[in-house]
Amino acid sequence: MTDFVKERTMQRLIHLGLLITFLLCYLEWGQDNSGFLFQLEYSVISAGNKSLSSIVHPLILLPFAGQVILLIAVFLRNPNRRLVNVSILLLSVLVLVILLVGILVFELKIILSTLPFLMLSVYYIFFYKKSHGPKQIIN
Repeated sequence: MTDFVKERTMQRLIHLGLLITFLLCYLEWGQDNSGFLFQLEYSVISAGNKSLSSIVHPLILLPFAGQVILLIAVFLRNPNRRLVNVSILLLSVLVLVILLVGILVFELKIILSTLPFLMLSVYYIFFYKKSHGPKQIIN
């Protein structure tokens, strides 16, 4: 395999990993309420017909837009780096809020569920920067 094919395959795996690790973030609230983001996202979307105001909340709309952008990037031949970075930023908003809640209530399950997404995001940014560093300008 050529280096381009290997690098593109790695990028696609990282994009899919970001989507999966985002959806596996865990939340707990109240006495007996808990769930992963994919469960909560399904319940919000399925109840969206009843209450449109719950869907247009920024903490729901921004990460959903980030998921859509990242999913599109998985299938594009050459995804735009800025597009992927924006999607990571949009997803990170909710993940960092979840991490903050986990730290404030010192719930280890919540804290640990956010770490894979955050570590993969940092890895992607440094992996891409390393493989596509600043271009040399030849005079």
